[in-house]
Amino acid sequence: MNAPNPERPTLMPVADLLGAATLLCLRHAQPLIVTATAGALVGVGFGALATPQTLPGVVVWSIFINALVAGLQAPVWMFVSFAQDGPIVEHESLLAYSVGVQVGLQRLALPYFLLGLIVGSWVAWPAIATELVRPAIAAEFVPLVALVWLPPLAYVLIRFSLAGPSIARGTSSPFRALAHSWELVRGRWWRTLGAQLPVFALSGLLLIGAGALETATGSRALGALATGLALGVSAPLIAAVSIALFLDYFNANYPPLRPPAHEPPTTEPTTEDDAEAGEAS
Repeated sequence: MNAPNPERPTLMPVADLLGAATLLCLRHAQPLIVTATAGALVGVGFGALATPQTLPGVVVWSIFINALVAGLQAPVWMFVSFAQDGPIVEHESLLAYSVGVQVGLQRLALPYFLLGLIVGSWVAWPAIATELVRPAIAAEFVPLVALVWLPPLAYVLIRFSLAGPSIARGTSSPFRALAHSWELVRGRWWRTLGAQLPVFALSGLLLIGAGALETATGSRALGALATGLALGVSAPLIAAVSIALFLDYFNANYPPLRPPAHEPPTTEPTTEDDAEAGEAS
């Protein structure tokens, strides 16, 4: 009789996964929020140095700044990945934390920057395509054309949404990380969307609030500060949920091999008395 295959681990309930990710962020709130906010403020501040006047210029500049923020926030992904197994840094001292940020930037900033460029270009193409067809169609059909791009945009974004965790867990190439994410999310698109939607919605609301504050006050500096704080709060949650999903899917796809539980270990007789006892039985 053939031994059964090892059982595939079941996926964690989405509510439990979100709860665990939230608790992880709360336990390490200070280093995560400080790191994410600092990276976001540097990137957003750099973005405020230029104000493109044309739509292509705005799109290209936005893609670059968002990718820059992603690269500067790379240590957050490293810290969250570490926190899955224990403390972020030993004794969470200031020196160890500073070294951790430096290592995270050196190892992960470029891959996350390139990943941001790739994903940002994919997000931007519906706006560019809509602008290109605008002269050829009536104005009332422009919103309809924009809506046509949304389903493929959303589908691909969710399939790519675990590329960040893949880089944090050791994949050095953004393209390999995207391919890894595409494979892991296969057959789990709706579950992935359901798990990530709350944190993405929170991030969107915070950014809308930051934009509203800038509009109400007329201060670009205050708007940039609010945007940096919004990204600083939401980035650790996005990283925690994404890495939790990644590990959940990875463990389900590649379960550890275990010996069959119903087959007890066998031992060979080591003495003549043991051999005789075995023959007698």
